[in-house]
Parts: sequence; structure tokens; C-alpha cells
Amino acid sequence: MTVKKQVTTRYFDDDGHEFSTDPIEETIKIKKVKGGFESKYLTQDEYPTAPNEMGDDALFLIHYHRQFQVEKEDKIGKDDLSRWYKGEKIDQEKDFHIFPVSAFIHGGVSLKQGKRGFGMDPGGWDTSHVGATLASKKEWKSEDKAEKASESLVETWNQYLSGAVYCIVKDKLGPKKKLKDSDIVCGFYGYDDAKKELKDFEG
Repeated sequence: MTVKKQVTTRYFDDDGHEFSTDPIEETIKIKKVKGGFESKYLTQDEYPTAPNEMGDDALFLIHYHRQFQVEKEDKIGKDDLSRWYKGEKIDQEKDFHIFPVSAFIHGGVSLKQGKRGFGMDPGGWDTSHVGATLASKKEWKSEDKAEKASESLVETWNQYLSGAVYCIVKDKLGPKKKLKDSDIVCGFYGYDDAKKELKDFEG
């Protein structure tokens, strides 16, 4: 027979309210309701979905670097992107607006969209220029609108890479402030946006 010790972490505030998960303290809102209490708050999304995994074939990122690989071979390969960076015409330009993306890789990864040939840091020693965003010309007719959509995607990727993805939690507590039930919705990118969603969240 094997006996295993199981340790469960529990979370409480100074007033004894129990939480189902580790809350971001400044986002906690608690109110008295019939039969007990209700709390709403944000918590870190421990298993966020990468933006490219959301199934959008009209707007996506690719990046080919040994420390940061994001592939979409059915749309554009590494050789295609390499030729595009050299100024050659590639087939994908018929259907997509293409914008270069650099990755600043130094302990973590930070992305920046720009013009072909630009750099992020003066030395360039830890900046890669092997990425791009592609935006469908069918969905974004003008290059300006496509560029803005692509910049928004890069911002979402940076939130994902920095861990700025959150869950909204609503806990139901009994009259003695002990947890009875919980509802959680994850996948909110960006702290400010997540706080706005929390304000309107009913669950």
C-alpha cells in the first residue's frame, strides 16, 4: 500500500472570505447576497491560448528563430519569408498584406512591428528579423487598416508572452464566508481590458 500526502492551497482575505484561486488583490469585489457573499476578481491565466491557436487564417504571426518559433507552413514557409525580406516578390503578397516583425530576445521575448529593414536596438545583437504578420487583403482592403490590425495582433502576442492574460472568477460563499461554488472564464488579454470585462461580468 502507498500512502500519499496531498496538500491543498487555500486562499483567504483578512476578513476570512475564502477564494477558489489566487486572486489579484486590487481587483477583488465582495458583496453580501442572499445566503452569504459573492466575490468577483481577476486571477492569472496559467494556461493561456497562443493567439495563432485561435484559428484566425485572415490575421496571423509567423516567426522563425531558434528561440521563438511560430509556424504556419500551410500559409507561408521560412524560405518564402526569407525571400520576401530580400525584396523578392512572393505568392503570398497576392492575398495578404505583409508587415515585418522583430523579436527582442533577452531573457524573454518582446515583439515589434515595423517597416522592412528596421531595428529595435542600436546594436542589434539580440534582435531577430525573421518574423512577419500577415493580414488578408480580402478582409482589410487598405494597407493602413491592415497595418493597424496587425499591430493589435502583435500587442496581443506581447501580452501572451509577458503573461498578461487573465481569468475572471466569481465565487459564491456561504454565510460563514466559506466557498460553496465558483465560476471561472479565462482568456482575457491585457490587464486594463480584463478589468473592464470584470466590471461587466455576470457569470
